[in-house]
Amino acid sequence: MDSKVLKDLDFERVLNTLSKFLNTHIGHKYLYSIKPLGEEDRVFQRKAVEELQGIFKKGVILPLYDFEGSPHVLEKIRVASNLSSHEFLEISNLLHNYVKLYEVLYNTVMIEKLPSVEFVKPILSATRKNIDDEGKIRDDATLKLKELTLLKKHIDAKLKGVLSQLLEDYYKKGMLREKFYTMKNHRYVFPFRPEVSPSGIVHGYSHTDKTIFVEPYEIVDIQNKLVKVEDERKEEEDRIRRNLIETLNENYETIKDIHDKIGWIDFLHAVALYKEEKGGVFVDKSDALYVKNLRHPVLVEIKGYENVVPFSIDRFSKKGLFISGPNAGGKTVVLKNIGIVALSYMYGLPVLAEKAEIFPVKSVFTVGFTNEQDISEGKSTFSGIIEEIKNIVEHAERGSIVLFDEPFSFTDPQEGEALQESIVNYLIDRGVYVFLTTHMWGLKFFAEAHPEIENATMLFDAASGMPLYRFKIGMMGKSHAIEIAENIGLPNSIIEYAKKRIAGEGSRVVDIITRLEKEEAELLEREKRLKDKEDEVNEREKRLKKYGKKLIKAEYERVEKELKELLKELHKERKIKEKIKKVQVARKQIQKLKEEVDIYKNPAEHPEIGKNYRIKPTGMIGTLLEIRRKNAIVQIGNVQMEVPLEYLFEL
Repeated sequence: MDSKVLKDLDFERVLNTLSKFLNTHIGHKYLYSIKPLGEEDRVFQRKAVEELQGIFKKGVILPLYDFEGSPHVLEKIRVASNLSSHEFLEISNLLHNYVKLYEVLYNTVMIEKLPSVEFVKPILSATRKNIDDEGKIRDDATLKLKELTLLKKHIDAKLKGVLSQLLEDYYKKGMLREKFYTMKNHRYVFPFRPEVSPSGIVHGYSHTDKTIFVEPYEIVDIQNKLVKVEDERKEEEDRIRRNLIETLNENYETIKDIHDKIGWIDFLHAVALYKEEKGGVFVDKSDALYVKNLRHPVLVEIKGYENVVPFSIDRFSKKGLFISGPNAGGKTVVLKNIGIVALSYMYGLPVLAEKAEIFPVKSVFTVGFTNEQDISEGKSTFSGIIEEIKNIVEHAERGSIVLFDEPFSFTDPQEGEALQESIVNYLIDRGVYVFLTTHMWGLKFFAEAHPEIENATMLFDAASGMPLYRFKIGMMGKSHAIEIAENIGLPNSIIEYAKKRIAGEGSRVVDIITRLEKEEAELLEREKRLKDKEDEVNEREKRLKKYGKKLIKAEYERVEKELKELLKELHKERKIKEKIKKVQVARKQIQKLKEEVDIYKNPAEHPEIGKNYRIKPTGMIGTLLEIRRKNAIVQIGNVQMEVPLEYLFEL
């Protein structure tokens, strides 16, 4: 998957959250190298995660083990290089813990993908037989080493006895500077006074030349024997170490597989912990997009679960969805939520929702999320977007999803609308799903007329002038730019001028939508209150049935009176549903109403210089300055532009 897509949809941050549940270094490496799964692997991974959830619910802790620098040690094993004592110990612990892990997972689907412990036990036996708990060669690793170790101890004991006897003799005779013996050049020596002429081999002098270090002849032969035994022991240890390295090298592929599989199990275990702790669900394969109460995991991390407005979409099966509505109203978050569902399905990961389904997704593409101009390459934002779209056109296939976040907001609206329409048609004709955010009315009307595209809006509270961050399919959204600007505090003169600038017949549809949005918001709120009251009545009825006989008479009469009042109020509120139906009928009439307020009814058949005309498709009013063959030069405000004569309509 393109890293840009993962970044645009905050999927990398989702993986960062998941990484907090990992135990091993190799688990982290596995997590950040995961790839989209095929259907068989997706089903397998889901089953494995569910089994792991069952395991740790029983209180079983997986013996997951690896160590820092393990890839380096594995490479040394591959080339049969010498290992340090610590490295021998780490490999031994890795294999030992793997055997335990294998036993825990024996009755799960994961066992079929794990190397059999029958191949591991001989390797582990060889390491355990030869390596002690500190990573050193065991004294009893071989019979020869055991005999040499016993001989060394015998010679050591004999040497220490002679050293003690000589120390007492030399000290009584006043020959020593101090009463001790030490090591010089790996040999035992005594600190003699310089005026004494001891019998032995001189190994050095003190800095002041007041002490001479001598190995007495009495211990030369014993020390020679000790050196010989130690050399033989070292040779035997080196031979054992070489044999052990050779065994590890011969089984490198198995050890490497074990190492990697531990990372894989750690990843699955982290997914299981994440799913359990966060309350996630897997995304099911379906013929439509269906999401119930999804929360984007990054927003949950930042704001907390309860502070994130959940996203839902009810069985959307068309090819395109055009999302409009107020600025900062959550349009981009909706795109990211859809993208997270798609990516989670592809990678076999859970989402934070009550339920999630999606059609089989082949790939995901994004456009417009990070519009950064590349100065070094001399590319404009628009050029960069076109290159992204070119890549999508070349690689998107049936079942791909393309998420457009206002991609043509950086160019001429008229040409941008035309390009976007053409691109959407091209992709949908090839079986690609298109989800798009926009403020362009032309695109909203295009979606309204297209059989495979639906409009959707982010709801806006007209009373407070604030977005509600709720999503609704089936209606066009208004940008509410002027209202938002007014709430922020732009001067009244600017606001009034802007309102007059867009006033006219063309604003009637916008006004109708605004009124319907307000009415619907009010009615939905009242419907919610109605539902709450119905629930309260049902709850009271249940309580009365269960505890009525036990209530004292006064309490019973009080509850009965409350119930009657609630039922009376409920009867009044039921009339709300009739009003909601009227609003829904009004929506269906919008299409007819749009035709009634059509501002392009009367084309300018005989254009006159100096006369004002309505200009398609923007709906702006301009003055005709000049006619050039089939084109017209018009003045719109301070701007002159050239349009086809057929774009002029009578006011």
